[in-house]
Amino acid sequence: RVFLKIVPVKISAEVGGRAIETYALLDDCSDVSLCDKRLVERLGLKGKQKPFQITTVNKQTEMTGMEVNFTVASLDGSEHIQMERVLSIDRLPVSSRSIPKQSELKPWNHLRDIQLPEAKEDEVMLLIGSDVHEAFWSYDERRGHRKEPYALKLMLGWTLIGPANQPGNHFHVN
Repeated sequence: RVFLKIVPVKISAEVGGRAIETYALLDDCSDVSLCDKRLVERLGLKGKQKPFQITTVNKQTEMTGMEVNFTVASLDGSEHIQMERVLSIDRLPVSSRSIPKQSELKPWNHLRDIQLPEAKEDEVMLLIGSDVHEAFWSYDERRGHRKEPYALKLMLGWTLIGPANQPGNHFHVN
């Protein structure tokens, strides 16, 4: 099991409007931001249908989704990012097993003072790509030893990256 750059976020159609607490994967190898179509439906987002192609390790897929805009914020509300031209897809293939939890920080001294709040939805419903580069700005970093996870404080909150020291045989490539 490996921690990915996943942060809890609050997503709303407009600042101060109806919001959903969920998780976002920060994927600096993607050149587009994607969201789960259920997010579009729950927030009542309006947009236009747009055909696009997604290229993965194995194939290129033609898709059609909604192109929408919304605001994503840290759970404490201290930072927010206006997301524009986010494409909806049926479902993001990101396992909730990759979401770091506060209770998992105990084995590592270098992570003990990190606070990882939890979102109400225990699911990744947003993938933030490099088209939203400010989401990747790093404010702080906590490194331990080799083969230990490290923490990054990003604009939207703390995240863990690296091995969780739990062997497995189910792998994801995003």
